Amino acid sequence: MPLTPDALAAALKRPLPSLVVVAGEEALLVMEAADAVRAAAKAQGFDEREIFEVDKGGGWSDALGAANSLSLFVQRRVIEVRVNGALGVEGAKAVTDWLVNPPPDCLLLVLLGALDARARKASWFTTVEREALLVYAWPVRPDGFHDWVMKRARTTGVTLTADACEVLVERTEGNLLACAQDLQKLRLLVPDGTPIDAATLTGAVADNARFGVFDLADRLLAGDAEGSVRSLQRLREEGTAVQEVLGGLLWVLRQWAKAAQAYGRTRDAAAACDQAGVRRGQQAAYSAAITRSGPVQPMGWLRWALRIDAGSKSTGGEPTAWADLLTLALAASGAAPLRNQRRT
Repeated sequence: MPLTPDALAAALKRPLPSLVVVAGEEALLVMEAADAVRAAAKAQGFDEREIFEVDKGGGWSDALGAANSLSLFVQRRVIEVRVNGALGVEGAKAVTDWLVNPPPDCLLLVLLGALDARARKASWFTTVEREALLVYAWPVRPDGFHDWVMKRARTTGVTLTADACEVLVERTEGNLLACAQDLQKLRLLVPDGTPIDAATLTGAVADNARFGVFDLADRLLAGDAEGSVRSLQRLREEGTAVQEVLGGLLWVLRQWAKAAQAYGRTRDAAAACDQAGVRRGQQAAYSAAITRSGPVQPMGWLRWALRIDAGSKSTGGEPTAWADLLTLALAASGAAPLRNQRRT
């Protein structure tokens, strides 16, 4: 089995292999696992890092070419490859060939998103699992989210009462990134060691996150176009990264699309929300949203958000991403239809 992010720390105490692959369905855990690998590499003398973006259209030749080129200034380098979408045939060949003949003094760090069951049974996956370091961030199960929040609070330096933890669980709806951000806010707003009860948490988080990512998502679900645009503009003005905005929106849009498709089959909004895994505290908002949007449109918005995500990672892609997010916000809030556009 691949290592979980929790088990990674012990593995990083040993010398790093020539290949590390980090993938998974929880973006926050993938990001933090990658950070841990980078820190371990730095501690082990990998003083230079080169980053490459690849997709099904290619890009591997540049990364592998850099690995085989000599450096006049450093002896050990990290070649970091961020894969947009599936690994593909070229990527699978690249990682398995690397294991056969790794360039000296190079670490190949490959970052992937979620992998379906077929990908996890592919020969490249089992080869990496057997011969290199493979980390996979599985989703945190709904019945384990409470424990995850309490553990995260302790590591963040925040003391939550049981009631406060329940409020935070309800507020973040299983979204790890949103929860981690709220805990960081609480650490800054509340003196160290002071227990935080439900009332304190509600007031502190509400005051500090009035125009947060999930405020934007809530306004989209409610069909509040004016409020959605205002929230998006405020996020940009405050310097929020596009990836942070997309992290929250993708979570909401996935649940919205699942619930909408179920609603199309059953015409029962409550049952559709149950099937999509929407928490009870959010079902009223999602029920209203899927009744308004119908069964098809949310999937189109989700695909558009995924294209924005991919495009934002390219050089100079952030301004375009903000414009595309505005288009998405207007469409999902019901102000304007999302035209069949192709991003370039």
